[in-house]
Amino acid sequence: MDLRKQTRSRKGVQADTRDGIRITTDVSCTFTIGQPPEVLDICLGGEDGTQVFVIEWESSLPVVFKKIKSLLADELNGGDQREILEFIYRHPDPTAITSDVPHEQFPYSFDEKRVEKAVYSETQTQQDPLDSRQLFKKWSDWPQDVAAEEFRILLAKQPYMKLYSPEDPKNYPLKEFKKELSRNVRNTGILAYRVVALRNGGRLQQGRVYSINDLVFYPPRELTRHSVLRYRGIKVLNTGIGELEPRDTKVRERLLSSWLSTKQKEADVKYADYRLEIARVRSQARVRAQQSMIYHLTQLLENQAYPREALALLIYQELGATAANPETRKLLPEDTLSLLTGIGTMLLPPDRAASRPSGATPIVPPQAEDSPPKGAGYDHD
Repeated sequence: MDLRKQTRSRKGVQADTRDGIRITTDVSCTFTIGQPPEVLDICLGGEDGTQVFVIEWESSLPVVFKKIKSLLADELNGGDQREILEFIYRHPDPTAITSDVPHEQFPYSFDEKRVEKAVYSETQTQQDPLDSRQLFKKWSDWPQDVAAEEFRILLAKQPYMKLYSPEDPKNYPLKEFKKELSRNVRNTGILAYRVVALRNGGRLQQGRVYSINDLVFYPPRELTRHSVLRYRGIKVLNTGIGELEPRDTKVRERLLSSWLSTKQKEADVKYADYRLEIARVRSQARVRAQQSMIYHLTQLLENQAYPREALALLIYQELGATAANPETRKLLPEDTLSLLTGIGTMLLPPDRAASRPSGATPIVPPQAEDSPPKGAGYDHD
């Protein structure tokens, strides 16, 4: 009888997803009969105080303090939860309880009851009529069978696509699936619990920090509900699976195409939103530029101190300053500056027009957008 940690794997396990896709993978299980059961800290909570939660402690605090990191409601199956709840109701006084969990010994713990269960759990397998030898299924063959069957049950509840398309980037579905599989197989082996309660009554709350003196720890007890591996004294340490390979090679291509189609629709919606936002910003910028231009032109036209030629030159200057603004230029046609240069050639006297380089901005310095117009710079004869 080997008390050391052992690993068994089942190759080519076939199972069907909820949407009828048959997949093939390898299922492995690590187990031992040379270690005492894992002890889970539990407490009662819920609306009526009858729900069993497994406590996950924060490990960064000093030993004199305890902080509840999370309260897990689905860590144990229904039969184990009922057994714990009945035990608490029958034993309200923790001082009247004794522990039945053996202490861990180095390097391995020998429990003759567990060894006896493991030895006598060997069963005769179906015999080949052409083979006269007696074939027996050893105790170490059971964990891989239980893991494979539990894998089939869980996979039958999951669509294949959902395992690879997370709705929440922080919670990957396949990772959660593997975690649930390992937990379910663990619960079929030997397991123990320790009830934790507040000394002054009340319920434990997630995120609260408690002094060790405020808590009451019941002596740990083993779960006795009949289960496949628990009956044989086997403690499950871990369960894992390999890559989920569809039997039909075209399944992944179709699912990838479906996934890309969904993502493309999301991208199209976001792209349309961005285009709408760009159009809105441009429209608002165009309205502001028009309002600013109208304001300055109105100020110029209302000023009767200038002759018509000077007003025309001032208007040309204002248009040139607005067109030269980099932000405004983005909203104008490409030939706007060339058009303004041509207008300036007609407005300016021949000697000044000839001195201007082709395609240059107006020779009259542009005014600031929000400052009142100053002198036109026009030389009156």
